[in-house]
Amino acid sequence: KAQFAIPQQGSKGDVGRDPTGLFYPGWNSWDTGVSKYFSFTERYKMQFRWELFNAFNRETFGCMDNNLQDAQFGRFGCSVSTPRTMQAALKFFF
Repeated sequence: KAQFAIPQQGSKGDVGRDPTGLFYPGWNSWDTGVSKYFSFTERYKMQFRWELFNAFNRETFGCMDNNLQDAQFGRFGCSVSTPRTMQAALKFFF
């Protein structure tokens, strides 16, 4: 907080457009899927599919407090990622 100060009225200040201290951490969400085909005859097949969304269950934070007067300046107040979700499916081809 000591690195930042509100510039005087009419002044642009000395910090660039995107100061390093105000960057949000990156978004880290991996989606993946695995599928397997089973053949019964030359004509009939079945596909088993398993999908994971946010596979490693990583948290992504947002809602950073950017008010210099606030005691919570620079802290993240909420999560913007979704929890790990899995789904399975069977598909029959004929």
